[in-house]
Amino acid sequence: MLIIAILFARLLNADAAELIVMQKEELQQKSSSTPSPLRFQAALGQTLAEQMNRKVRYLDLPRKRFAEALEAGEGDILCGYLPDWLPGAFDWSKPFLPVAEIVVTAKRAKKPASILELKGQRIGTLIGFVYPDLEKALGENFIRDDAPSIESSMRKLATGRFDHVATTAAGLHSQTMQKDFSLPLHAPLTIKEFKTQCAISKNGNVKADEVNKAIDTILKNGKLIDLIQHYH
Repeated sequence: MLIIAILFARLLNADAAELIVMQKEELQQKSSSTPSPLRFQAALGQTLAEQMNRKVRYLDLPRKRFAEALEAGEGDILCGYLPDWLPGAFDWSKPFLPVAEIVVTAKRAKKPASILELKGQRIGTLIGFVYPDLEKALGENFIRDDAPSIESSMRKLATGRFDHVATTAAGLHSQTMQKDFSLPLHAPLTIKEFKTQCAISKNGNVKADEVNKAIDTILKNGKLIDLIQHYH
């Protein structure tokens, strides 16, 4: 009985030593046997797990499943979000990931001088993603054209489906660095600059204090800056 109890305790400790990092499911991975390179969210999750002495495991899900999975404890953390973007019954880390929310416009169209000039114009957006500042400024004149990814939105922009895409500076950078990217663009219109957080499941393996401690560590030792410079 003692041996069984020890083995059971070790099993519980092994489970507790895991960090399940949620990230957006990449549709192209389903049709390819070649693994995608590590993405920023995955690399960040791995770095946080290392600071917590935990083993990382990734959970790829469609964006519309994020809140449900976090509330159920299927995943532990989801980083790069704000409470306004992802309403639900979970905890939040401190803000720490710098983000510039932008609208990018193809040069064939007039560059908007402000958000209000986007009233009634179709804007490329992401399925399941919330745009509080655009929604507040444009109201019913915020016309979304949803796509599953920024890559898909930029392809629609290139084909003339619309003239504007709502994204982030990092998202735009990832696209313009592609070898086949040649679409002429205006300098982006900055909507807002802020810092995003990690959503933390109340039913997962970690608590907010532990995540915040890991965040403090990667801020102090420079690992967060290294990640941002490498990926963005």
